[in-house]
Amino acid sequence: MNLFRTSLRIRLTFWYSLALGILLSAFSFCIHLLAERSLLRQLDRELAGRIFALEKSIQDKPGEPEELAEFEDEMFSPVFQVERNDSLLYQSGSWRSAGLVAPGKTGPGLAPVEVRAKDHDYRLASKALEIHGSRYRLFAAMPMDQVESVLAGLALAFKIGLPVGLILAFLGGNVFAGKALAPIGRMAGLAEKISSENLELRLPVFNRTDEIGRLALAFNGVLDRLESSFERLKRFTADASHELRTPLTAIRSVGEVVLRSDSDIGAYREAISSILEESARLSRLVQDLLLLTKGEHDRKSMTRSLLDLGDLTKSICSTFGVLAEEKEQTLVCEVAERIPASVEESTFRLAVMNLIDNAIKHTPMGGAIQVKVWRGASGESLITVRDQGAGIPQEHRQRIFDRFYRVDPGRSRAAGGTGLGLAIARWAAEINDGRLELAESGPGGSLFRITIPHALIS
Repeated sequence: MNLFRTSLRIRLTFWYSLALGILLSAFSFCIHLLAERSLLRQLDRELAGRIFALEKSIQDKPGEPEELAEFEDEMFSPVFQVERNDSLLYQSGSWRSAGLVAPGKTGPGLAPVEVRAKDHDYRLASKALEIHGSRYRLFAAMPMDQVESVLAGLALAFKIGLPVGLILAFLGGNVFAGKALAPIGRMAGLAEKISSENLELRLPVFNRTDEIGRLALAFNGVLDRLESSFERLKRFTADASHELRTPLTAIRSVGEVVLRSDSDIGAYREAISSILEESARLSRLVQDLLLLTKGEHDRKSMTRSLLDLGDLTKSICSTFGVLAEEKEQTLVCEVAERIPASVEESTFRLAVMNLIDNAIKHTPMGGAIQVKVWRGASGESLITVRDQGAGIPQEHRQRIFDRFYRVDPGRSRAAGGTGLGLAIARWAAEINDGRLELAESGPGGSLFRITIPHALIS
């Protein structure tokens, strides 16, 4: 079984049990080690007491084995041996029966050692000293059977308890993991029910601060954006259908009227002229739609270049000067300084062109349009276009950049507009990492502003 292909619940339980197993193993090892050291220290203290008793007995009556025999009788199963001047002075019966052999090296500060005799382990302490001109070596030993028995019992308890604990931990962890992941299961069940027909459904958020709650919030945010995109798509489809139907209906109506009537050449010419006008409007609409559709998928293929925004804007103003003169308008272009920026020329030019074209359309005869390029206080580049139109009412300002949205539908259509100018301008600004916004609007006109971040300015 591939662990990484199992359910998240099993994987969490496995890793939890593995971590707990490692922790319990390390804990058991430490407990065993501490218990062994504690028992050995206790054994060493008792051995030190026996060495001290032997030393005191020899100091009281040196060289008398009878005194050592009395010492053996006073203690329970004493295991000891005393040497004097490298010769055996006394050896207890327990020492002989155990078959112990005294080590060759002794000293005043040697630590106790473990020795083995006749399949039994002993803890042996020794001490070398000089009393009344004689050299003595004292040996005392104690069997380690009790220590080994305690340690063996402890090890057996760990061998049994550790697997049982891991099994219980796995079962309990599986239950707890199931309860912890239950909200994800409910979220998954609800997410499977969400489709394009019920995008208004949202996942429940049980705790906004934990990982599952943040996941639900993130997914709900995605659903919000999807719902908004679907709504815009539906509105765009309906608006596009309406915009396309209007010129097509006009073309068809004009053609049917002319065909049914006995008209002269002048009437035919007028009908054909009307058809061509509607066809041109239809062509502009289709071209704008294709531009927006294509542009939304071509961001990665854009080629940026370093351009002077002032020179670019002055060039556009020069082109639109003819249109402004037809309406006896004044088109003023102010450039404060040279402002280079890394942008894609054709799309950015489109943003500025649509803003100036929009300003000319909405500024009355004899009015003025002011275009200004300058650097802001924070280092960003700004391009502003101010017109002298009627202004945009407050209730329309949030939607003026929507596709096909018109503040005055009849007037915009009569002027030849498609309702996509500001939408294209915003798209063209944003695809160059800029920002287009309505800075101000009132009875005296509106001010649109394109902001280029400082990061794009060289």
